[in-house]
Amino acid sequence: MLKVNSVVIYKNSAAIISAVQENSKYTVKFRSAPATATKKAVYGEQNVREKDVVLLHEGPCSSLENVLAFAEDEGVFTYATVS
Repeated sequence: MLKVNSVVIYKNSAAIISAVQENSKYTVKFRSAPATATKKAVYGEQNVREKDVVLLHEGPCSSLENVLAFAEDEGVFTYATVS
């Protein structure tokens, strides 16, 4: 069972478990679009099953923004768009 503030992979990007629901689902917070020169990054939340995510670190993690900043600095994750 995953915990709140655990770091997971959701749709090939880092996300954080923001809530655990009673029906065996989790609410994940993820970045749906990166920041550009004129726009801020867009974040979303989604209710998912445990099999839809992969645990990366049990946490606790203070913020998704810090995880993404570290990952991008280290070249761990890159944001890819599908056309």
